[in-house]
Amino acid sequence: MKILRSFSIIAGLALLGNVLGYIRDLALASNFGASTTTDAYFAAFFVPNTLYLILLSSSVATVFLPVFVKYLQKDKKEAWEIASTLFNFTFLFLTVVIILAAVTAQYWIPILFSGLDGNTTQLAINLTLILLPMLLFIGLSNLLSNILYSFEHFTVPAMAPVVANIFVIGVILVAGRIGSIRWVAIGVTLSMLLQLIIQIPVLIKVKARYSFTLDLKHPAFIRIIKLSLPLIAYFAIAYASLAVERNIASSFAEGTISAVNYATRLFSIPIAFFAGSLGTVIYPRLSLEIANESADSFSNSLMKAIGATTLFLLPFSLFLFINSRTIVNLLFGYGRFTAEDVLLTTVIFRGYLIGMMAAGVTRIVQRAFYALQDTSTLLIAEMINFPVYVIIVLILSRLIGPASLGISRGFSFLLVAVLSILMLSRHAEIRFEPQKVMSIVGRYSLAGILASAAWVGFAWAGNQSSFSSARLVDFLFLTLTGFVGFIVFGIVAYFLKLQELQIFKDYWINLRIMFIQRWRVIRHDNQ
Repeated sequence: MKILRSFSIIAGLALLGNVLGYIRDLALASNFGASTTTDAYFAAFFVPNTLYLILLSSSVATVFLPVFVKYLQKDKKEAWEIASTLFNFTFLFLTVVIILAAVTAQYWIPILFSGLDGNTTQLAINLTLILLPMLLFIGLSNLLSNILYSFEHFTVPAMAPVVANIFVIGVILVAGRIGSIRWVAIGVTLSMLLQLIIQIPVLIKVKARYSFTLDLKHPAFIRIIKLSLPLIAYFAIAYASLAVERNIASSFAEGTISAVNYATRLFSIPIAFFAGSLGTVIYPRLSLEIANESADSFSNSLMKAIGATTLFLLPFSLFLFINSRTIVNLLFGYGRFTAEDVLLTTVIFRGYLIGMMAAGVTRIVQRAFYALQDTSTLLIAEMINFPVYVIIVLILSRLIGPASLGISRGFSFLLVAVLSILMLSRHAEIRFEPQKVMSIVGRYSLAGILASAAWVGFAWAGNQSSFSSARLVDFLFLTLTGFVGFIVFGIVAYFLKLQELQIFKDYWINLRIMFIQRWRVIRHDNQ
């Protein structure tokens, strides 16, 4: 019940944050389109954001959590000294990285985005200098979030991106009127600082004990760094493939880099909403079960999370694929975002959707590896995936143009998911059978085929009809087809006796209980 309640909070705020992220990108698209200006902005944003993901979000801060939890159970004072050491080290390290990146930006930007013209490249360099400080702010913010997760405080870390997105949307609307993309970059950097500041009052509430300690010889700090290095290498290789993708995108028509980012935004919303939220909530539980040597509980929790992720993302990805062009046009086709921009974004988006479910499952499996404090295996999986991805995208880019970017990425997600599941099953500490995962996917695929038949039928009928192309009509059409298709999927899944449906039943029951309890409290206070 506690996990479901935490998931309800995290998922709701994650959905709100991603919807606001979409509105942020919509404001950017409608004010600046998919143009050389937005290409320069997304090129500049790519570098500090990628460095943050490699160095902290997916490595150091994540590995820190199980170590911190373990020390909290033994000695709180020592645990806070470890946290302070990591915070201070992160501050100093990222400051040096920012300075070096700023000094050398004029050399590596033209290499990383070799297809951009001279003016666009110079604008990208200028925007990079503005955006680089965000690396420090978001890095420290993520570290604080993981500290709060260890105390099962999920609300404020999830709320921080919501507040930041609202701030950025306001800045974009102002910047659009004066036609200055530089103000957008300034707003994004300040929003990352805002995310950091928001979490400080909650840290005070949990009686955090910050000090200027920098004990780099502490066994816990050394362990965190040792565990982080394979993950840093893993994500460096993973995000190197994104650099390859952006480089190839820069060689296509104007606006392709922007289209890739808009497609990525649409693709990431369902994954962040469900798999990201579930992974965040289940990670401390998996870490505790491993610490208590509860192999059966660990495997059971993991299989439930994988099953629930498949139940949600498989039909959703099929629905998005079949209705992709209508969805992209409905969500982004405004202002300076032209019909050609819609088509280009749709083509890339469809390719990504091939691997949506796989990307979500991988997020859950990654948390299992983190809880096991095994970071080397993930590196092996990505070392196999990277050359395969590069070969596929280079070949397809010559054959089918921008569509290659999405298709190659989609198959890359599939390959990483399969490798991660197979490698996790080799762990002697747990009882994890990949055959069960394949069984879950296979049975849901059957339900997905029947749901897809309904969606294809609706799409055909819609194309044959004389309905207006008004956005309200498109919205109502998607709502109706989505509702019918998901009902078909749910009925088939029920008759296949798929246990993951019980998770959603428990989830809605839990939501109802929460609202009833809150309503009773409100009524009592009013009386």
